[in-house]
Amino acid sequence: MAYITASDVKTYLDITASGDDAFITTLISQAKAIIDRATKRNFEAATGTRYFDPLKDVRGGMLLLDADLASASGLVVTNGDAAVLASSGFSLVPANKPPYFGIQLKASANKTWTYATDPENAITVAGKWGWSTSAPADIQHATRRLVSFLYRQKGTNQDIDRPIIAPGGSVIMPHKLPADVQALLQPYVRYAG
Repeated sequence: MAYITASDVKTYLDITASGDDAFITTLISQAKAIIDRATKRNFEAATGTRYFDPLKDVRGGMLLLDADLASASGLVVTNGDAAVLASSGFSLVPANKPPYFGIQLKASANKTWTYATDPENAITVAGKWGWSTSAPADIQHATRRLVSFLYRQKGTNQDIDRPIIAPGGSVIMPHKLPADVQALLQPYVRYAG
């Protein structure tokens, strides 16, 4: 799924013709991939199952998730001994709002993260993975800006990965992501820890 639509981009760029719709849709996918790679996140949740090792991924009763968990709704946590954990036996971290980065066993549950035979991939967490169930407004705007930046490059005949020598000998350095896009993405960057 995309963070924005081709219609959003066309409105932003004041394009009324439909000749570039397929190209704009391709650029939206590329911009989404660039944003996801730059932030190390996905901003629209996808349902799936992830696997964890109780020896490597647990710190003091907390299972550290390797991706953002967008929602507690529909969450199924299965310990390494094949026991499905009741939602009353754990809490999500942080406590107040997603995205969640950990699952903390409650002391009252009297459980530990474990495994039966092998620790590798013993614990499963099935849920909605991503920053949120839909892209936040900042990410939507960053996508819109990045798509418009990429769209405008189609009209240039210069390689954007090399310096350009302008008339008179001055050097124009290659383009980077627009500064405003970088600024919009910065608060969302996931740092490995």
